[in-house]
Amino acid sequence: GLYSKSSYNISPQFQDNDLDNVDQAISLARYFSKKYVTSAFDSDVPQVIGLSSGLDSSYISAIASNSLNHNQLHTISLGYSTQSSTDESSAAANFAKSLKLPHIKVLIPEQDITRSYLETSFNMQEPITDFAAQFYYAIYKESANRGFKVIQMGHGADEISCGYGWMIDAIRYFSK
Repeated sequence: GLYSKSSYNISPQFQDNDLDNVDQAISLARYFSKKYVTSAFDSDVPQVIGLSSGLDSSYISAIASNSLNHNQLHTISLGYSTQSSTDESSAAANFAKSLKLPHIKVLIPEQDITRSYLETSFNMQEPITDFAAQFYYAIYKESANRGFKVIQMGHGADEISCGYGWMIDAIRYFSK
């Protein structure tokens, strides 16, 4: 079955007053990002990254591709079997190709996502109020079906920083 494991400790690694300038803060952010990603990928089995065209999964993929064995690392994206303006799977596939990472593009009918609502809600270990919960679950399930025991996902950076174009469009629309 599917399960999750936390691989980080959010306790402070340094004091706020240790930062003298923006360049030092950026340098530390890069250092801890690389340290976290490489430790999160410490595994003896092939792993897969759930890759969208967003900031968080792209950042994780870029760090991992520079730090890890490509034979042990794949990316996977979920797309619709019909044309959709919100389908990011082609952009994700192109990004994976630029990183020279093997990529799996899974196409599913849109109605399968809505039909999976109850299964998703039942099987998620914690409630996710994100409208993309069914997509996350579909990627987890497809990854497990393909034999991957470890999947890495980026969650939240795109939502916090409006990393998706449609979010900017929605803000503009509702700000009128």
